[in-house]
Amino acid sequence: MVSLIIIRHLIMNKTLEFIKNTMKTIGTIGQELLSKISRFCLIFIIITSVFSCKSLEHKQEYTQYDKITRKNVYMVVEEMPQYKGGEAVFLKELVNNIQYAYSENDNLQTRVQVQFVIDQNGHLIGARIFGKESDASSDFEKAVLKALNLTNDWQAGRQNGKPVNVLLTKTINICPNN
Repeated sequence: MVSLIIIRHLIMNKTLEFIKNTMKTIGTIGQELLSKISRFCLIFIIITSVFSCKSLEHKQEYTQYDKITRKNVYMVVEEMPQYKGGEAVFLKELVNNIQYAYSENDNLQTRVQVQFVIDQNGHLIGARIFGKESDASSDFEKAVLKALNLTNDWQAGRQNGKPVNVLLTKTINICPNN
């Protein structure tokens, strides 16, 4: 019986030793596999990032066709067009150029939403009242458009460092007493 216990003990020790060695091997394989997977994931992430950045550099530029000017125009660009002297100078010149006499019968209009294109040369073209056909414009709106067309001191908008056509929409509030 003692020999049976010794044999059982030896078998148990050998089994435990075998299990320990197997676990070490599995652990080593696991670490090597994990290391390879980690390297693969890292390489995959780097390659994906590089190609993502490249695709952003060459992404399609989004323009729309403007029927009035018959040009492709941007709505938003990296550097939006600016009136030389700033917005305050633009509004002052616009208001000074409006030639319209209010009469008592007029429906007092002081707010106008205009839309126009600043072309790649910095010229204002295609001025219109936003959301209206040209024949539906009031006399006041026509006077605003005429004054707007006199404001041609613009810096063109830029996309990727190049001057481009940009469609702008502005709301202009005019006080008739000034």
